[in-house]
Formats: sequence, structure tokens, C-alpha cells
Amino acid sequence: MAEITDLPRRCELSIRQLALETRIDRDAIRHRLTAANVRPSGQRGGYPVFRLRDCLPAIYLAGPDGEIDPGRLPPHERRAHWQAVHEALRVQERARELIPRLEVEACFASAFKQLVHFLETLPDHLERDGSVPRAALARIDTRIDALRNDLADRLRLEAAKAEPEEPGAA
Repeated sequence: MAEITDLPRRCELSIRQLALETRIDRDAIRHRLTAANVRPSGQRGGYPVFRLRDCLPAIYLAGPDGEIDPGRLPPHERRAHWQAVHEALRVQERARELIPRLEVEACFASAFKQLVHFLETLPDHLERDGSVPRAALARIDTRIDALRNDLADRLRLEAAKAEPEEPGAA
């Protein structure tokens, strides 16, 4: 059975005491309190102490990695969080650190189109300019077709992996 303790009206705990009570590492507690801008309410024995009321939201709104979980925030703060994330993405896009998906797809499509064109015309160039025997050209053509099909299959597989799953799809 758990032991019940009456807490004083103004409960103040050190980082060590918070870590013991919450079973979270002291460094993680310190990181979360710093990230949430929780200031010590005083000192005891030369060490800072914090009001429990100020610490609990900072400790439990953060995930295990110390990052704030937006899903646990109040609606107003959640909106502000997502607005900040959206603005950060816009800044990255303007600085060309983040490239729109359609632009990337167009660039890759152009590159693969040129590659496929080169591979498809290679046997003709070898026959005309290189005097390569027809038997060798047939083998080269077969290998190029296999390579092109393998590349297409791999691209389809990677695209399927990258596609976000639709909610409710099983």
C-alpha cells in the first residue's frame, strides 16, 4: 500500500527530490525545468528549490526526450506552437534549406528521363559508332531492359514507403 504524506501548503523540492518522486533522471528534470523557464523559488542548504506547482506542468508536458508534446498543451499554447513550427518551415523554404516536394519530383523525373533515354539509345550508338556485333547488342539491350525495370520497381517501392498512410486504412 502506498504511503500517504501530507504536503505543506507551499511544497518546495530540490531537483534531487523531484527526481526521486517522479522517477525521472535529475538531468532530465533540470533540462525540462530550464526549457520551461521555471525559476527557483528559493534555496535550501545552498541548493535551489522549486515550487511543486510550477514544476509538475514543466515535467509532465514534456515527452521522455524532454521535448514538449504539443498534444498535451492547452489549446491556445498548442496553436502558438504550431504557428511557430509553420513559420520555421516557411523560413527554411525561403532559405532553400527545405525544397517543395513537387520541385524535387520534377528534378528527379528530369534526371531519370535523361538516364532512360541514354540507356535506350546506347545499343544504337554502339552498333552505329562502335561496330559491336549483333549478339553482343542483344545481350546489352536485355541487360539495359532488366536494369531499367529493376530501377522502376525500386522507385515504386521507395515511393510506396514514403507515402503517408491514410487514416482508417488497414
